[in-house]
Amino acid sequence: MPNINDLKEAASTAKEKVQEVRRTASNLVGQAGTGSEEALHTAACAIRNAGAQSADVIDGIAEKTGRKFASAASFLEPSAESCSMAEDLRKMVLRHPGSFLILAAAFAGTVGFMAGSSRNGNGGSNY
Repeated sequence: MPNINDLKEAASTAKEKVQEVRRTASNLVGQAGTGSEEALHTAACAIRNAGAQSADVIDGIAEKTGRKFASAASFLEPSAESCSMAEDLRKMVLRHPGSFLILAAAFAGTVGFMAGSSRNGNGGSNY
C-alpha cells in the first residue's frame, strides 16, 4: 500500500509539472510577433502533456491502493466453506447433543490433565 511519502512525492511531482507548464505558457505567451497563435497552441499542448503525466502518476497510486484495499476486503470476508462447516457442526450438535457433551467433557479433561502435567514438570507422575 502506498504510504504517505509516496502520496507526498506524487503531489510534489504534480505541483512541479504544473509550475513548469505555467512557466512555459507564460514564456510562450510573452513572445511577441506573428507566431503568438502558434505559441498559444504550443502552450496548450504542453499543458495537456503535463496534465496527462500528472494524472498517470496519481492513477498509478490510486490503482495500487485500490488493489491493496480489495485484497484486504477479500481476506476479511467470511468464506462460504467456513460458514458451511459451522452450520454442519451446529446441525450435528443439535442431532446428537449427548455425544457432543461427552466429547466436550473428554476434551476438557484431556486439556486439564495436560495443563496439570506441565505445571508439575514430571509428566503427570506424582512419584
